Amino acid sequence: MNYVFHIGRRCQTLDFLKWNNFLSGFNPFSGISNSFSVAVELIKNGFEDYENYVVKFQISKINNDNDDSIEFIRCYNYSDEKLKIIKSLIKQNKFNGFFKQNYYFYRNYCINLKYTDIDNFLFEELFFWKNNYLLYPNTDYSSEKQLDTYNRRKESFQNCLKNNKSESILLIYMENLVLDSDYENTINNAVNIYTLPYNLFYIVPIYSKTNSKNMSHEKILKINNITFYVIYFESVDYQKINNPGDDNYLGFTNEYNKIKEALLKSYTFDIVKLF
Repeated sequence: MNYVFHIGRRCQTLDFLKWNNFLSGFNPFSGISNSFSVAVELIKNGFEDYENYVVKFQISKINNDNDDSIEFIRCYNYSDEKLKIIKSLIKQNKFNGFFKQNYYFYRNYCINLKYTDIDNFLFEELFFWKNNYLLYPNTDYSSEKQLDTYNRRKESFQNCLKNNKSESILLIYMENLVLDSDYENTINNAVNIYTLPYNLFYIVPIYSKTNSKNMSHEKILKINNITFYVIYFESVDYQKINNPGDDNYLGFTNEYNKIKEALLKSYTFDIVKLF
């Protein structure tokens, strides 16, 4: 693999790749939180409206009486009624980050409305957001500086995908925590969604509701141009108590070392740096 890119779900995977010298460069998925379905759709459609249809707010301010604390950015064809509904849902939400006050509570927080299912706004805990979502924590897409950064990263990423052989490119996605009895559904869903020509390394962190882990579930599984790595992490209940605010945090060194070993076992790397 010559070109390696992180495409979600959260930035701890990006940091893991960067610190272990797996990363070719940053791209529009760097520093955001997004579902796998959205990652694939954005790559397929050339990041259409990635920077449009954005709502911006500070979580710390949304429950006050000032409606101006919620700003809509380039929501071109959204009716006033639709924006009113979205604003109401946002004002009722806490946007907790893994069972703890959101790390970005006092900072600008942006969400792309086109790529986020409105039903997700019914969940105050971001860990439960499913299907389609695209979150830009600690960013401001009304800022020209932020738009310039995005455009540079998009252009670099797209040029790499366009001008290099698909078999030399590896995309990496790390899923949310999945119950070990359900991980096959996650794999099947990813196989159905992923139609891109590039290699994909898809990390599926699983957990057990009991202390009994079926280690036969841990595996490297190759389907088409996707390599799945299924690996046990601590349970949701354990992580809620011991690392609230950061699910699957990088302090799980044993698990991340196993992910590194799985990557090295699955591919030969000669990475070109695009920083």
